[in-house]
Amino acid sequence: MSYILGMDTIIYFYQKRNPVQREISLMYQEDYLFAKVGICADRHSWFGCPMPHAPAPPELLPDASLSVTKSRELRMQDGASGETQTAEKYRRSWFGRRRKMRERQRELRRQQQEYMQKLQEYKERQEELAASIRQLWKDVFSEVELAGGGGEVRCVYEDSLRFLAEGQGEAAMCWSPVWNVPEFQDYKSMRWLRPLLEYVRHSDFILLGTADCIPAILQEFARRMKSLQWYLREEDLNEEVQGWVEDLYEEYGLAATLRELTGGNAFGKLRLKSGEPVCVMDFTDEEKLFAGNLAEGSIWLDFASVDGKSRRMERQAPEVSYMSLKKYWGAKTKMKPDIPKCHTASRFRLS
Repeated sequence: MSYILGMDTIIYFYQKRNPVQREISLMYQEDYLFAKVGICADRHSWFGCPMPHAPAPPELLPDASLSVTKSRELRMQDGASGETQTAEKYRRSWFGRRRKMRERQRELRRQQQEYMQKLQEYKERQEELAASIRQLWKDVFSEVELAGGGGEVRCVYEDSLRFLAEGQGEAAMCWSPVWNVPEFQDYKSMRWLRPLLEYVRHSDFILLGTADCIPAILQEFARRMKSLQWYLREEDLNEEVQGWVEDLYEEYGLAATLRELTGGNAFGKLRLKSGEPVCVMDFTDEEKLFAGNLAEGSIWLDFASVDGKSRRMERQAPEVSYMSLKKYWGAKTKMKPDIPKCHTASRFRLS
């Protein structure tokens, strides 16, 4: 499937509760098209219908029969041991073994037939699922094309739908061949992170990690900074960073404090603390950061949009406001021009 040339497009997939309809909303941004697509799915269902599971092949039954050759060997062993059995007893034993063998062969054929029937049903259901996903693809890109989007297309998945991108579950197996659109990765690019800068508050700042965009951000907010604490790993504290700090002091009179972190899981062990509300600019890819000792009203800006960090922040520091680009996109609602439509999803029936 080829993409049309036009505005760069972000397709954001979010979880919706209504299993009957899927929603496609388009919103024009400053220099890109934003498509918000709501689907109802998890690892075990697709729009409220249970996912098909591949049937297990029948297990080979143990061979309870004894061949004629084996029977003769037993008779020779019995004769050698001095034990005598009548011909009638051998005959009954042979017929009994043959009967058991035929019964087990019939059972095996029955299991094989049942397996082939279930396998055919599984393939049919899987094809229905794939057809539903292909239809979603057509609907989304049809809307994107009409709106003038296309260009460079990237997908973003809400945390609850990460299993689709990671290939977990039957739905993901059908999803990947159709939605072969790369995931968005440029969270730390100035072009994309600018919406987060609108949430900057307070005059005391804490900076975590490093990124190419930091000099531009520091230059933009240096005049409003009363203090800046910058935490970096030992390997990231280089001459370039020290040069940025010197420039802040020479141009704006801001004496930033550099704090070097050593050892494994350096940021995970960090315990930030503040007496007054602060603005934390987090450029790390660390999920398990602790914010529980920050003052009420503090702002945490996650410039890496790490999955799971939002939920962790809500549990450990509900008094700290958290925002990331992914959360910003997830909260966006439809705005003019009124191109978005609500599509009725074709039910993926598995019964």
